[in-house]
Amino acid sequence: MASPKTVGSRIWLFARVCFPVLAFWYLSRRLDAAAMRDSLSQITVFTALCCFFGVAGAIGSGMVRWRLLMRAYGARSLPSWLTCTRLFLIGAFYNLLPGAVGGDLVRAYAVRDRFDAGVTQSIGVVFVERVLGMAALLALTAASAVLNPSLSGPVLIYALLGMVGAALIIALVAVARRLGPRLPARLAQILTRFPVLTDGGPFALAALVSIGTHVSIALGGHALIASLSPNVTLADSLVIFPLGTLAAYFPATVAGAGARDAALVVLFERIGVARADALTTSLALLASNIAVASLGGVLHALWRGEEQTPSE
Repeated sequence: MASPKTVGSRIWLFARVCFPVLAFWYLSRRLDAAAMRDSLSQITVFTALCCFFGVAGAIGSGMVRWRLLMRAYGARSLPSWLTCTRLFLIGAFYNLLPGAVGGDLVRAYAVRDRFDAGVTQSIGVVFVERVLGMAALLALTAASAVLNPSLSGPVLIYALLGMVGAALIIALVAVARRLGPRLPARLAQILTRFPVLTDGGPFALAALVSIGTHVSIALGGHALIASLSPNVTLADSLVIFPLGTLAAYFPATVAGAGARDAALVVLFERIGVARADALTTSLALLASNIAVASLGGVLHALWRGEEQTPSE
């Protein structure tokens, strides 16, 4: 008989797969099939490439953020830029799978020998990197709420609370080693291996780079939505796409599918964009995300292990 933990995991996996299916079914019921076909037919090679490179730029800035944080948290040496790119793409591929954390563990394990405390410290750095990316998205969402409250609704307070929460998490990681001796021995052993911030400069730069991650997605998405609905301005896109990306963090999804699509349809409808055009744009972003991450799958199939001589 399966354990309760195994049964719970299977139920959660089932929910994560079913939610996008139900969301897309609901959206399809509200769409005219002919309008959807017409919208899809208007995608050009240029706009598709803009969307692809917008997502690729977000992946690239995420990789830069990770490398900066390795330096900030005292890595003995840094992997080469080529190795970091390869590992981040492989991680992005595995993060498409249900659970969305497998890729983070893969890249953390691959660079564990760069840290004095091994894999625990490496995982801690990856965790901070993900939290910092979320904090940047919340900051953009808060800015969007201020610039256009009619679109964002009551999200400002939630975004600000989320930013406070992210800051507290990063602060707790920073003081984990100091807290360790005051806790039970088993927990203390783990906490004393947490990463310690040794250089604030790269950390601050990583925070700025995180903003670029989400701006890149907004620019790529804007190129497509503006070609389908010319009344959409860049200012609109810089408000709407961060809000849509925030919806993609809803836990019962795979790669944000369903939640992001529903959010973008609702938000773009508020400024007069047809549902079909909004959903086409969201699907193009999802396809671009899968296409970029699939490069990581190809690299993983060809990977023969990380190069032994680190740069810097």
